[in-house]
Amino acid sequence: MEGTAAWRDLLAKNPALAEAFARTQADYGRRFSQLEAKLGEVPEIQRCLDQLERAGADRNRVLHVLAIELSFSQKTKKPRLTRRRRWLRGLRTHKDSLRRLAERIRDLADEVERTYGRLETYPYLLGIALQIVNDCDVGMVSDLRAEDLAAEMRACADDLEAKARELGRVSKDISPAMTRRPVEELLAYLHRATGGVRPHLGTICEMLNAAYREQGLHSRRELTTDGLEKLFERHVRPRLK
Repeated sequence: MEGTAAWRDLLAKNPALAEAFARTQADYGRRFSQLEAKLGEVPEIQRCLDQLERAGADRNRVLHVLAIELSFSQKTKKPRLTRRRRWLRGLRTHKDSLRRLAERIRDLADEVERTYGRLETYPYLLGIALQIVNDCDVGMVSDLRAEDLAAEMRACADDLEAKARELGRVSKDISPAMTRRPVEELLAYLHRATGGVRPHLGTICEMLNAAYREQGLHSRRELTTDGLEKLFERHVRPRLK
């Protein structure tokens, strides 16, 4: 998937982001096991799993994919197949942080120019004064140029802005595909395991809605069989050919 490749490339270029992602993954493993066990105890989900198992599906695999779908879901009043995940909010947070830092660095660059651009605070004069007082060469001070320092700071800010734009691009590229992926994988597996997913769309829809309710993802308009069928025809069936 193009979006997944872009995400991996971004992690390779940003060690700090990769480290934060690794910490999140470790905590996710523990929480995922707890969620999977909790979903397996819901009577409505148990009934749907029984029906799918009789049709030829592996009960544990279906429950595993269901837990994946729920583990990334944020609490929203409208649980739809395209709703955003917490990881997407994390990407946006990183992007916004980089932009705020870039703006702060530019403000500091302006302050450097205002402060040291005036004659009375010009670094060369300080260097000359130190040379007179100490009767020696003070090269480190006299080599300081406010213009060069401000230019370097603005270059750093530009680099942070570029990284923020890249985060935004990756977020836009992978968001639709990644948010649909768990349900797509569930439909694809059940289509192969049962010989055709269409007769089981009602059961799948009931199971998903029961899982959403269990996690507090209440909705005035729940998932429908027609919605799952459209998702299957548009995004799943082409991958099965």
